[in-house]
Amino acid sequence: MNNNEKWKIEEAHDVAMRALNEAEERLDDYRQRFYQETAKLSDFVSNFYHHLPNTSSNSFYRNFEQTVEEYNWELRKKQQQIEEARDEEQRDFNRKLDN
Repeated sequence: MNNNEKWKIEEAHDVAMRALNEAEERLDDYRQRFYQETAKLSDFVSNFYHHLPNTSSNSFYRNFEQTVEEYNWELRKKQQQIEEARDEEQRDFNRKLDN
């Protein structure tokens, strides 16, 4: 492999890794905003159902918590997908350099 080919491989790898890092940063920012807004909403929902007469506030609040947990699961899956893509990119990069 000549220097030009190696440079192209390294440049493509850098572009891919920057994109993955940016995706991870965006996901982290989104997760942080989600947690902040969810905490506010959680307090609101809890207070709202607490002040309603003759309602089963616990079941409503449990439904809310379940929905939040499902969303958290999706965020964790996205994080894992980014990590897997990063690992795959690194393996692919190493394989190309070894050839």
